[in-house]
Amino acid sequence: MVAQDLAEASELLLSSELAHRAARVLRLRPGDQVVLFDGSGLEAEAVVTAISAREVGLRILQRSTPPREAPVRVVLYQALIAATRFELVLEKGTELGVQAFVPTVCARCTSRPAPAHALAGKLARWRAVTVAAAEQSGRTRLPEVSKPLPLEEALASSPGPKLFAWEHAVEPLPKVLERLQELHPQAVSLFVGPEGGFTAEEAALARSCGAVAVSLGPRTLRAETAAIVLCALSLLALGGLAPPAG
Repeated sequence: MVAQDLAEASELLLSSELAHRAARVLRLRPGDQVVLFDGSGLEAEAVVTAISAREVGLRILQRSTPPREAPVRVVLYQALIAATRFELVLEKGTELGVQAFVPTVCARCTSRPAPAHALAGKLARWRAVTVAAAEQSGRTRLPEVSKPLPLEEALASSPGPKLFAWEHAVEPLPKVLERLQELHPQAVSLFVGPEGGFTAEEAALARSCGAVAVSLGPRTLRAETAAIVLCALSLLALGGLAPPAG
């Protein structure tokens, strides 16, 4: 991913970490072709014109807007969990097509939000995880990563139909998604609790906000597994995993 606007540039000069990756990791040479994206949905093919350990010169050959994004905006409200597991959710959610992540503070969270002075660094780390996953999976739009919100605020501001995974739910997710398909929503909000799950009070709050409790099956899943399953099945049902047309 590049910071420059690919819609305007005809030539680019990359430096710092990107130059190091190009020269030392990818071992690119002048004449090699690469694919770039800037997170806006635009993709560009470019040729390397010059390269060193500090700078890489590129010339844009052609631009395109490939249809790789899901037709529905999936927003994942993942309760804060252990750092490595939360980053796994960011990585796999990005690969699947989740368009926004909202870290959520719940009663049973063992991890707490970073203090104000450290929040910028934490958000930068999370966004770096999504950038790497977007590059790996060929996405052209970068998912949003928001600052942590309390569950009540998250429920109040979440777009579209709301589904929350709860071990006490009786409605299986596929049945709920069948009904959701008929609505053709533009956005859907998915809620996954912490390792200890949502409390009964939180489940009641979610229902009062219009959320539907869904079951992910008879076995107990870890929070990060539940998030990946909920995102994957929701995207599959709503057309987000369909092969590109043509």
